Amino acid sequence: MRRESICCGEDRNCLCWLVLWMGQSIINDLFILYDHGSCPYNPSRFEKEGFVPAKATESDLAVTMNTSPGQLVGTLQYMSPEQCAGDPLAIDTRTDVYALGLVLHELIHGQLPYNVSSLTIHQAIHLVCDGAWAPRLLSQGPIGLMHLVMFDIDGTLTQSCGVDSRCFVEALCEVLGIERVDTDWSNYRHTTDSGIAQEIITKQLGRPARAEELAVVKTSFVQRLRFALDNDPAECQANAGAQDILKWINHQRSICFAVATGGWSESARMKLANAGLKVAENIFASSDDAVSREGIMRIAEARARSAYGVGTFDSITYVGDAVWDLRAAETCKYSFIGVADGNGARQLREAGAESLVTSFAEGSGFRDMVERKLLV
Repeated sequence: MRRESICCGEDRNCLCWLVLWMGQSIINDLFILYDHGSCPYNPSRFEKEGFVPAKATESDLAVTMNTSPGQLVGTLQYMSPEQCAGDPLAIDTRTDVYALGLVLHELIHGQLPYNVSSLTIHQAIHLVCDGAWAPRLLSQGPIGLMHLVMFDIDGTLTQSCGVDSRCFVEALCEVLGIERVDTDWSNYRHTTDSGIAQEIITKQLGRPARAEELAVVKTSFVQRLRFALDNDPAECQANAGAQDILKWINHQRSICFAVATGGWSESARMKLANAGLKVAENIFASSDDAVSREGIMRIAEARARSAYGVGTFDSITYVGDAVWDLRAAETCKYSFIGVADGNGARQLREAGAESLVTSFAEGSGFRDMVERKLLV
């Protein structure tokens, strides 16, 4: 029986129960095998029910790595983190259970929970080992309406505005030889790292910014930020509930995820990593991609469409913490959800923001807001 013929209704329920029965039987056998050193698995148990042993396809063999001890051995898309890490001492029963879970997921959903087919080996290993938030593979195309939720980083996913601003100003003053920087970022035309640096050079030095000096500013900024976070990682933490909300979105069939930040890519990824948040490169856009926030957001949208295989999103919601985030969302005709409290929340309300939460924590109302946006 083909899977396509049992994708809905009672037939799909039968498929799920059958897959779960097979999984439970195999798991029981695996634990007996590891406990007693002998394998009670008998293929005839399944052949009687109409199943035949699976054979590797040419595409499977193409990504199966037969290597010497201490190196990767296995079919990459079914390998566990400890296998990808090349640590034979860490491999135990859980490794087989992990691979079985991937197979069962594929049997029920027709696809693996993540796609490594277009990635390099190093990128795939990073995805499996570090759990970077990556696009779900929509191998049979999107089903129904598809929505995109796009996040800012500083002040939104991470609490990092203080250390970011301090290191940024220090780098500008050191490299450009200036004494002061206006840190009211709302006074700048483009509230992005590239936009602010270019405008400061134009106004204070009386000439257009040169690419080489922007590169030096960026390098100095990244070095200062790395030093600051190495000395005090608490200066950049995930906003309350950020990890959980990304997991929730990643499990929603009709919701896709992207990041659009006004920061430079290297510093932005450093802050995400410090906060324990990892985002795949193909759903990420930064100030290295465009000077304006609107341009960055449009690039993130395009990358998300490509990564998820979606022609057009039925709705897009941008999540940010400042008035410039709201204005950019309005220009792009995106919905907006603000994440702020105190003075930041007041400024957003005065600017016209209607949807506000103080964090992503359970009970904050963020999930309800996202779901309501999908119905508009």
